[in-house]
Amino acid sequence: MTRRKTLTETQVRQRLAVAVAKAGGVNAFAEQVGLSGALVSYVLSGQRGVGPTLAAAIGLRRIVRRTQRTFEAIV
Repeated sequence: MTRRKTLTETQVRQRLAVAVAKAGGVNAFAEQVGLSGALVSYVLSGQRGVGPTLAAAIGLRRIVRRTQRTFEAIV
């Protein structure tokens, strides 16, 4: 099984910023992928998370990993 590279939210936003620049700006990129310019701006600024449509537009897919919660005694 091939292990794929995982990216942080910051790295995804950096990729998004590159895609936006290549498209000629936020509104041009948003129009190309069928989203609003406001949403793309919110994601770039960190005010919103990267959803599946936006992730797919920059060649990514979102994977949520759950970690095991552990507890320890405070006694």
